[in-house]
Amino acid sequence: APGELLTLYGDNLASGIQVASAIPFPTTLGNVQVTVNGVPAPIYYVTPTQLSAIVPYGVIGSIAKVQVFNNNVASNAVTEWISNTAPGVLTQSQNGLGYGDVIHLDGTLVNAKSPAQIGETVSVYLTGLGAVNPTIADGAAGPTDPNALAKAVATITAYIGGVQATVGYAGLAPQLAGLYQINLTVPAGLTSGDNSLAIAGPDAYSSVCLIAIGSPTASSSA
Repeated sequence: APGELLTLYGDNLASGIQVASAIPFPTTLGNVQVTVNGVPAPIYYVTPTQLSAIVPYGVIGSIAKVQVFNNNVASNAVTEWISNTAPGVLTQSQNGLGYGDVIHLDGTLVNAKSPAQIGETVSVYLTGLGAVNPTIADGAAGPTDPNALAKAVATITAYIGGVQATVGYAGLAPQLAGLYQINLTVPAGLTSGDNSLAIAGPDAYSSVCLIAIGSPTASSSA
C-alpha cells in the first residue's frame, strides 16, 4: 500500500549496515537505492541481507515491481499486488506475533503486567494505512499540529476480541516517518486476558497480534 513500510530480504543488498540519520528518509543510503515501479523509495536502513523502505505515495496501478540497486547493480525484480491499505501492527517481540505495539496515554506499553482497561484510549502503532490527507512528502515525518494531522484517507476499523472499538484517530504518527498510529477506545464486553487485535481497511484485514485487557474489577478500581 502507498506509504507502507516494507522489509526486503536477500543477499548482497548492501555493503554494510547503515541507518537513516535524518528525516525525511533519503532515497539513497549506503550507495543503495530501492525503486517501486521505477519510483525511488525512501530508505530507513540497509544491511547486506535486509533493508526497509517506504512505498512512495505516488505508486499507482495494481502491480508493484520492487527492485534494489547496490552500487548501481540491479537485483532481480519482485512483483507484489498494490492495494489501498495493508495494515500490519508492529509487535513487542519484533516478529509480528504476540503483543502488539500498543501504549497507554502515559507512554508505557500495554502488556500482561499493565493491561488496557475497558473504556481506556490507547495508541496502536502500525504500517499500511495508505494515503493520507493532507498529503506529505515521501519519507517525511507525520505532522505534529493537532489541527493538521495527516489522517488516513481510507476508513480504518479496529476490533478487540471480535468487538469493534471506537477509532478516534487513524493516520501518520506525529514526528515519526514511515509509521502510522491508531487511537482507539477499548470496548465493553471483553474477556480479561489476552485478546486478538484486528485492524481493517476497505480492502485489507489483519489479525495476528494480541492486546492484554484488564479485569472489570481492576478497571473499577482504577
